[in-house]
Amino acid sequence: MADIVGPVIYDTGGEAQPGNTTMVEHAALQAAEREADKGPRCLFERIGGRETTIRITSGVYDRMKAHPVLGPQFEKFAKTEATFQRLKDKTVEYLEGEWGGVVYDGPDLYISHSTFGIRVEFFDAMLDMFRDVLNNEQIVEPEFSEIIKSIDKMRGPMCDPGGTFAKEFNDRLERLTKEREERIKYYKKHGIPYSKVSGWALDPNAKAKAKPKAKAESAPMSDANKFTLAEVAENSSPKSLWIVVDKKVYNVTDYLKSHPGGPAILKGVAGKDCTKEFYEAHKPSQPNVKSVLKRLLIGSLVEETAPAVAKAPKKKAAPKKKAAVGGDVVDAAAAERRSQRTKVDKASETPPSSGELTTSTACSSNFDPEFDCPPDEPPT
Repeated sequence: MADIVGPVIYDTGGEAQPGNTTMVEHAALQAAEREADKGPRCLFERIGGRETTIRITSGVYDRMKAHPVLGPQFEKFAKTEATFQRLKDKTVEYLEGEWGGVVYDGPDLYISHSTFGIRVEFFDAMLDMFRDVLNNEQIVEPEFSEIIKSIDKMRGPMCDPGGTFAKEFNDRLERLTKEREERIKYYKKHGIPYSKVSGWALDPNAKAKAKPKAKAESAPMSDANKFTLAEVAENSSPKSLWIVVDKKVYNVTDYLKSHPGGPAILKGVAGKDCTKEFYEAHKPSQPNVKSVLKRLLIGSLVEETAPAVAKAPKKKAAPKKKAAVGGDVVDAAAAERRSQRTKVDKASETPPSSGELTTSTACSSNFDPEFDCPPDEPPT
């Protein structure tokens, strides 16, 4: 067992990193320990079973929370006592499986701690706390050394000093993302209805249509799907849970059980914009954080717009009237003035006798030479 569970040094491109196992190698170590610990006298039973495991876990977590450096880290991920207790419970389940009890069924160590930013020096400090608690519990050899070695084996996936776990995790996500894109492309080509959120056909038994209707190539999901905050708020239950970070909408329904901080944190911001809370607990520059966000992205946030109010049409100015005289176009106002002068002349003068044309009528003091002279006489 000593050769199996001890820290392993692997070549990571010229620089040796202690405990930097790969996912496959770490799984092999776990399987070997469980096989060796099978039986009524496994490590879990020899130290006193679940009650002792609970005391050890609680003692270590309490010491970490009181630590001047590790303590603030817990404030980010375990702001309430209930969340802090859930972290302890999950750790008890994991250690029970590692020490020969019921096999742990939950997120692996890397996924659980990838966003915590645990450095090697933090891990070493935690290891010292385990030693202190084991002494208080009066755990003696060989169980003492077996426990410390099983904890030290977690250094690789929790700290990932060489980045091998992150690389394998990101490669897997990239492969799954590519498969999803190819699957959706096939659905579109053959007219098969599918969920834009899950990326799977709505009817698993659906068959491709004989003559699919040609459709324009759709935009990427992040641009094509637009949601308002009200629509996001409608998805605030564990069955459909959406959140908003930096105006991007993410469906975290299937990620609840895998969330390193536990599902309660996501449930607390369900259907809301949690950009502030996200940056308080995560480092977006970490490759694994980017990969998770990319996988969970379903669209972007748009602002709700009020319905447009119809404006009353502006009244158009009446066009200027024109009057035609002798083939020439003149301003209507001038024609009106001429009409008024004619009325005045008729009212003030005595009509001439039959056949008589007076000068006052032909060219009165109010006449306009351009309009009032007879057509056979040129204007004077």
